[in-house]
Amino acid sequence: MICHTQLADDIHRQGFYLVDDFLDSNQANDLRILAQQLAETGHYQHGKIGSQVQSVSDLSIRRDQRHWLDEASDVPAVSHYFAAMKAVSNTLNEQLFLGLTDFETHFALYPPGAFYKKHVDQFHNKKDRRISCVYYLNRIGRNRLAASCVCMIMMTICWPMSCQSPIA
Repeated sequence: MICHTQLADDIHRQGFYLVDDFLDSNQANDLRILAQQLAETGHYQHGKIGSQVQSVSDLSIRRDQRHWLDEASDVPAVSHYFAAMKAVSNTLNEQLFLGLTDFETHFALYPPGAFYKKHVDQFHNKKDRRISCVYYLNRIGRNRLAASCVCMIMMTICWPMSCQSPIA
């Protein structure tokens, strides 16, 4: 469960905020099942680098797969996730005056051997990204879902495969 005061304090003080149980276990599990179903039915695309029209696939930099989510989705799990992220955005706007107005999100899949090299998660010609959030939906054990969320202030280096060492 997110502590909104702690969220803003940690982002301000150390550049990142880590929370377990960002969504309740049923919502997190529903998202994980949806991500898995989309993967099984071929709805993921290879990750690309670059911005919009100039984006290209470069397997030497990234080999992950992704599926973009739509805020207008009628899937309850997606709606719950967007609502939770909107609450994060509202808190950061109210307490840190960040002026966040929108966000984009996707599922990322890392099959065995896949990677995304360490990178700065901001294009040089665009400075509109202020916060990056990573929500992990990994199973650990048969009945436990590791559902942790890492929110990082931008101008950080993202480590997509690890929530142990976010860099601020």
